[in-house]
Amino acid sequence: MVGECTLNICGDELDFAYIEKTLGLTATRVIEKGQEITLGRCAPSSIWSYSKSINEEMPFETVMKEFLKELSVQKSVLQEVSLRYETKIKCYIRSESGQLGYELDIEAVKLLNDIGLPVEFHILYFVMVE
Repeated sequence: MVGECTLNICGDELDFAYIEKTLGLTATRVIEKGQEITLGRCAPSSIWSYSKSINEEMPFETVMKEFLKELSVQKSVLQEVSLRYETKIKCYIRSESGQLGYELDIEAVKLLNDIGLPVEFHILYFVMVE
């Protein structure tokens, strides 16, 4: 299983320098509005993303909690940025297993509540069929 936990900031005219200076984080990915993102498909808005990878050595639960702890230090500036731009936490999980489940412990739930941003979970399965 692989994936990432991502802080995603979107807007028509993002000020990337403002975001990085305000948050003190360097983007792991930047997409400009109108940039081709897949064959024949362009980004409808600009996106600034900061991600932490999920893999076999660093499972979802561990990465998620460390990621949330890192963001919680910046909660007031994250809330300030979210007033200016669409700001979300997104978790992407990709697996070859047909079934999986996760538990967010009380600490993770409290961190999410404290940060005060919406959270999305995207789970993609790549199941081999015989």
